[in-house]
Amino acid sequence: PALIWKNYTAQLVGKVRVADRAGTRVQLNPLDQHRYPFMFVVDDETGLMLKMVVSGAQGQVLEKFHYVAVEYGPVEKQELLPHISDYKVMQHLPSAGEDDIADSQKHLWQLNWIPSGFVQEKAKMRAWHGSAPGQQVYMYADGLAAFSVFIEPAEAGTGSETSSQNGSTSAVSRYVNHNGLTFLVTVVGEIPIMTAKQIALSVEPAA
Repeated sequence: PALIWKNYTAQLVGKVRVADRAGTRVQLNPLDQHRYPFMFVVDDETGLMLKMVVSGAQGQVLEKFHYVAVEYGPVEKQELLPHISDYKVMQHLPSAGEDDIADSQKHLWQLNWIPSGFVQEKAKMRAWHGSAPGQQVYMYADGLAAFSVFIEPAEAGTGSETSSQNGSTSAVSRYVNHNGLTFLVTVVGEIPIMTAKQIALSVEPAA
């Protein structure tokens, strides 16, 4: 939640009814052009989010979610307790050399630019075809929006940049050559497509 207030401003914009429930509209406006505005309707009685709208830079609706009916009933505490009849504890043991592979490729790639306010959540490395450079996934979020950067070996060829947008989700791919190998860099997330392109163009082999 703390990240949200560093990247968005909040404004109460009136009352509305959704799913026959009284709610308050809350508008979250981004502080820059690298993320979308969000509008939420919050149930006045319970705090449940009744509606969410993600808009584009021109105010067009990119994504919308809302309840059409909501019913609240009594809930006993016992109903909220977990019911586990059988379980098994599993332990992951890394295979020989797994840690060495991860360490050797930890700094294989670098992102020279990401939008201000996005924080890295996770980085994954794994071996690809034995001694070949490994696949990497970088994940970033700002408290509301998130995007991921996928880097994986690809077939050598004359690939070009591709981009698409589905609702509020943008996807951009480009090919990068490194040490005689070809890699596919793909950025996917709930960010404007121009921002996704800028991130993809900033990915390069680490010095």
